[in-house]
Parts: sequence; C-alpha cells; structure tokens
Amino acid sequence: MDTPALRPATFTPQSAQEWEVLVDIARTVARSGFLPQDLATPEKAAAIILKGRELGIPAMQSVAHIHAINGKLTCSAELMLALLARGGITWEWTKDGTDDQEAAIEFRREGFAPVTGRFAMDDAKRIETVSWENGEKKTVKLAEKEVWRNYPANLLRARAIANGARMIGPDLLTGMSYTPEELGATVDEEGTPHLLKPERPQNESSRQPMRPAPHVRFLHRCAELQQQLGESAFHTTLEHFGVDEAGAVAARDTRTMKSIVEALEVALEDSPTEPLLTEAAA
Repeated sequence: MDTPALRPATFTPQSAQEWEVLVDIARTVARSGFLPQDLATPEKAAAIILKGRELGIPAMQSVAHIHAINGKLTCSAELMLALLARGGITWEWTKDGTDDQEAAIEFRREGFAPVTGRFAMDDAKRIETVSWENGEKKTVKLAEKEVWRNYPANLLRARAIANGARMIGPDLLTGMSYTPEELGATVDEEGTPHLLKPERPQNESSRQPMRPAPHVRFLHRCAELQQQLGESAFHTTLEHFGVDEAGAVAARDTRTMKSIVEALEVALEDSPTEPLLTEAAA
C-alpha cells in the first residue's frame, strides 16, 4: 500500500488582500478571548495560523493545538497523532496509562521497523522541573507537579506519543516534535498550556473587592496593548483621557474604557509595531 502523500496548504500571499484576511482573522481571534494565554497578541496568533496553513490545518484548530514555548513551536499530542495518521502511520496502545504507572504505544509505518514510544511514572519521578509554590520558584520532580498528581494517565500517554512520534515520523511533525508540557509549560489535563501566576497569600484585610467583568476585560486588553505599543506611546494615549494608568479609570465607566481601547488600537495600527506580520507580508 502506498503511503498517502501529505499535501500541505503552503501559504504564499498572492495579494495584499489575501494577507489582510489572515491578519484580520488573527486580530479578531486575539480579541475574542478564546485564545490560549500563550497566544495573547495578534502577532502570535498570526504566526500560529500561518504555521497551520502550511500544514493544511484550519485557523481555530491551529491556535488550539500549536503553541510557542520559549521560542520553539510545539503541538499537542492529539495533533501529533493526526499528523502521523495523515502520513499513513498506524498505532496500537500496548499500555494505555490507566494504571497511572506507564503508557506505551507502538507505531507502524510502511518501510520502517515498528517503534514503541513509552513513558513511566518512574521516569517522571527522576526528571526535575520548575514549579511555583506560594509565590516561590522551586525545583521539583516532574511527578510532584499538580497536573501530574491529578491527571497521571493523560500526561503519561502524551509523553509516550511524543517519544514515539519523534522516532517514527519527524518529517511529518515539521519541527513540532515536542509537546508544550515537555518544554516546561504549565498545562491542564488536556495538555493545553496556561500562564502560571505565582500564588500570593492574602488575609481578609488585604483582599481587593471584585471588579466588574467589563473592567477586568478592559485592564487585560490594556495590558496587551501596552506590551505591543511600548510604554511611551501607551501612556501618551492615556494622557489624552486625563489618566496615568488604566487602573485609574472608574470600574463602571464603560464609556471611557471603550474610548481608551479604541484609541490604543488606532495607535497600534498606525505604529510600526507588528514586525512579524510586516516581515511575513514582505
């Protein structure tokens, strides 16, 4: 049986209009709130969508399964299996990890000897990694991390898939041969990375009152725009509204919040602060 040939949808901007469509998609998705926390900016979203288009993966699947960790593209174990299957590789679980001790998966590819990817809890107990506890950075064993304690079977399977996939189909993974968790990202039970915020103990007197949801979204969006615009342009825009910091806007003043965000977004569009998009479009 012939191995099915991959037919990736390589993206070559044929016109400014085509490129603008991709950029607009990235901006819309970034503002939607549905992006993983590691893809908080339109530039990052565009890069991931572009990578997905090279592989023939739809935009929303790309942002859900492809992640940049420490400057290296990674993908979920689920996407790894999909890419291998598209390349004609089959597999069988010999140990599915439900005993919380070991997962092993055997891959088969025409013209190659079978490859087994495996990972055991004994391995997780030997590997050292970084964790946060009460706001302090600590070195701990992989098996001691919260996600490993709560979802050992899921993590064992993901590691086993990645270990085997790198051996049987590196050409099909196109450089995404590690999962986010393998490169140190803090992940949930599905392997999706999220930002880890150090915990800070609070007593009753130090707790701040809960902010209305619109104000929380406003502050989050301002933080994103501040990072993209730079301190000078960000604060210059705020000065037009008579405030020094976004947090100075009244929590229920939605009109001012909307006006500030709109002004910051206009300033961003007028500024040369999107090098990734500019270079890719050139």
